[in-house]
This record gives sequence, C-alpha cells and structure tokens, in this order.
Amino acid sequence: MHNTDAVEIRNQLTRHPVTGVLPAEAIEQLVKSSRIESFKVSTMLSDEGIQASHIRFVLEGNIQLVSHNKQGEAVVLSSIGRHQWATWLMCFDKTAPIHAFYSSAKSRFIAIPCETMMHVAHQHPDMYLHIISAIGNRFRLLMDWVEQSSMLPSNRQVAKLLLISAQLTECRNNQGMVSHTQEKLAKLAKLSRQTINNILMELEQQQLIVRSYGKITIPDMLALDAFISSNGD
Repeated sequence: MHNTDAVEIRNQLTRHPVTGVLPAEAIEQLVKSSRIESFKVSTMLSDEGIQASHIRFVLEGNIQLVSHNKQGEAVVLSSIGRHQWATWLMCFDKTAPIHAFYSSAKSRFIAIPCETMMHVAHQHPDMYLHIISAIGNRFRLLMDWVEQSSMLPSNRQVAKLLLISAQLTECRNNQGMVSHTQEKLAKLAKLSRQTINNILMELEQQQLIVRSYGKITIPDMLALDAFISSNGD
C-alpha cells in the first residue's frame, strides 16, 4: 500500500462516526488490511447469492444494490453514496445477499476484509452501538418510503423517492444528489417514463430539483420535504 493511501484511509476511518470510536491501535489494524479500489466503469463487486468478502467505504461515486425482475431486467434497489459503508448488515450477517453490488463509473472505495472488521468489532463492542444506529437509520428511511409511497399522489411520490434516495446516497448541507436515470425512477415508482418526465419537469419548474446529465440535484432538501407534506396538487 502506498503511504498516501494509508494516510487517506486512516483519516477517513478516524473521522467516521462508527470507526472513529476505535482506539488508535484498532484503526491501524484496519488500515494495514485495507486497500483503495478505483473503477473507471461500472463493475460488479459481488454477485447475487454470493457472500461478499469485503466491506467498502465510498470515497467517490456510489455502490448500487441491483436485483433482477422475472423478465431478467436489472433494477437498482438502492445506491450507497459518499462516506457510507456497503454494507454493515452484509458484513455481519452471513446470509448470502439476494442482490448484486455494482460500483458506479469513476468510483473509489476503501475495501476492508469483513473478517478483519468483525474481529475489530468483537474486540471493541462499543462499536456495535454505532453500527446498529447506522443500520437502523437506513432501515427507517426505507420503511418511510414503503409507508408513504402508497398514500401519496404521484408527483409527491416521486418527490419522496428523490428525497429518500438522496438521504441514502449523498446529502450534505441541506443539498442532495440522486444518480438514478428516468428509467430507473420509473421502475422504482412503478410509473411510466412519460409520467416520470412530466413530474420531474414540474419539480424543476418549482425549483425543487435541477436536472443534468446522469444526475438530479436537490438544492434544498427542506423545501422538497415541505412540498411532499403540502396539500396542494
């Protein structure tokens, strides 16, 4: 490992709320077993039904959880963005995942063997409280989507999907970013691509989102949340 890689890994682990609770010697144990991975194009990291060997911390880009429908079409279930782990549950639960993990294009990760992470956690059980909190927060957001999506009109349903996707992927300083294409949004929301396009145009006209190639930016997460909660059409 290059010294610059070790410095970057050490800094990221020290600053993160979960690994940051570890003493310096435990951080060094993780650093020594880690590596930095870079991907220029979207790449499968682990397939469906295969237990991943590494837990990954996203430095750039994102990691996508992908499943396939009965027609064999790939569906992106969720994206894990910058400064998040993919995934704590996968690392500690030995049940083979029912989805595959893919890197996005132009992505970089810190990869740590799951066995090493589990060993360090067993040595420092206080870490589990922070891991449970991280898993719980993600589960809460997903349940929020399941509960609200069936009760909201289509425009607010799409807005809610964008809001939760940004919270799961990348959200900083009240701003969010979503990398889903219109086709992916249509599959997740179970709406036609034309309906999705019309709703995105509506949201953009209200300055709630900004569309650009390959991504949707949410300039004000609170404003989008207020729109979702409003009673207007």
